[in-house]
Amino acid sequence: MQHMEEMHSFFIPDREFLIDLPGFIAYLGEKISVYNLCLWCNENTKMFYSPESVQHHMITKGHCKIAYDGFGDDEFGEFYDFQEDAEELARIR
Repeated sequence: MQHMEEMHSFFIPDREFLIDLPGFIAYLGEKISVYNLCLWCNENTKMFYSPESVQHHMITKGHCKIAYDGFGDDEFGEFYDFQEDAEELARIR
């Protein structure tokens, strides 16, 4: 993670709500190394032929980031817990 942050400006959004960092990192790694998907483009681009080609694409295009919608994101929902934040938001309204 330190290398990714320092060398590629990669960061994990809403990290304070992340409840399963090892699982989240494993999931992201699987998207790249098993499914050959760019974390930013997801399925919205061509299929890459190897994890190395995905990594090259992500570095050269500046895609060392996660396509993440935030609160209620279905893809990453199992790794985050926004319950406390949602309760606070409900109290304010």
